[in-house]
Amino acid sequence: TCGEAAGVVWATSGVLVSSGRFLRMVEAFDRGRPLDRFWAGYEVGGTGPGRSSGRTSGLAALGLHDLEAQDVPEPAGELRNRLLGIVTYLLTNGPVIADGDTLGESEAERIRVEMGPSRLGGDDDVMRLVFEAAGDGDDGESGAAAGGDGDSRLAAENVGDMDTGGTV
Repeated sequence: TCGEAAGVVWATSGVLVSSGRFLRMVEAFDRGRPLDRFWAGYEVGGTGPGRSSGRTSGLAALGLHDLEAQDVPEPAGELRNRLLGIVTYLLTNGPVIADGDTLGESEAERIRVEMGPSRLGGDDDVMRLVFEAAGDGDDGESGAAAGGDGDSRLAAENVGDMDTGGTV
């Protein structure tokens, strides 16, 4: 049984999870909750006060583009939750977010999606999240599109505890 195993690996995302946590995740899945923290790896880290970068891995195996956000104006914990939310949405609805679409939790929040090569070290095209200030146009010079050097301080947070968001 799974309880006898030390852990479970989802190779395409690089996620390693203990057998006990895996069983809790499967039970959650049986109740209709996507296994977003198992099928996708998450790397998120701070880049400065109130700023962060992050990316996902492993979504290509599910027919989806990975996500990437570079030096965006929100703390690492908020960016991680945003990535989790978008991945859950994509796992539930399929590849419905297209190049040029905008996302946000309110009318004032505008996050433009740009499909293109990874700027944080991935090999495949990704969905880059470009944070725009309210009223910004498509100048491509705000948020993640403003460049940066592919900050290497991303901390792996591949699998969170189902209840607390802690790392393995």
